[in-house]
Amino acid sequence: MIEIIESNVLKRNELMYILYCFVSNTVNSHLRVLIKIKDKIINKEAFYYSLSKLIIFESEELNPELYQFYFENAAKGLLHSSPIT
Repeated sequence: MIEIIESNVLKRNELMYILYCFVSNTVNSHLRVLIKIKDKIINKEAFYYSLSKLIIFESEELNPELYQFYFENAAKGLLHSSPIT
């Protein structure tokens, strides 16, 4: 699945949705999946895109640990060039 996420931009959004459907709704589960995705995805643009899609599945009151993970990686993502430009 990681290979498809990295290589197929058109299927990436749907795969992120499917992935989170099978994760239990706890902070630990979400954090473990996010860390696994970060370790497995080599293409950093694909990883940052995936994070931008996964954050919409988090609860409105984001746990401090999850917030820290998203914030740190969003800051790192800003240093990368945009795939659009």
